[in-house]
Amino acid sequence: MVDDNPGDIRFVEEAFSASQLAPAIHSVKTREEALAFIHRRGEYEDSPELDVVLLDWNLSQTTSGEVLSALQSARPETPVVVMTGTKSEINGAKSELPQVDRYIEKPTVPQRYVDVLKPYLTER
Repeated sequence: MVDDNPGDIRFVEEAFSASQLAPAIHSVKTREEALAFIHRRGEYEDSPELDVVLLDWNLSQTTSGEVLSALQSARPETPVVVMTGTKSEINGAKSELPQVDRYIEKPTVPQRYVDVLKPYLTER
């Protein structure tokens, strides 16, 4: 998960802890952390294979496109779900990041995250 809002990260973690799914959720908050995780550098050199990436559309101090480009170059098989704060932002995300697997408005109900991500999760 790439999101600079600790509250959103916690919300996703709580959503899955309350579900019957138990994926390992790895979160990063900055462009630098995301790129290090994607390229397995520094503290992330042992980062796992990813089932799916949940990418915040509105990252501060960077564009989601930069993170997406690095991800698709290094791990092209990884599905990406872009989250936006509002439904109206989805069209902007679609036009700037057309190669994304899915776009969603950030859910206000935890179960919605589980429903959206469940098809991408594999058992390890």
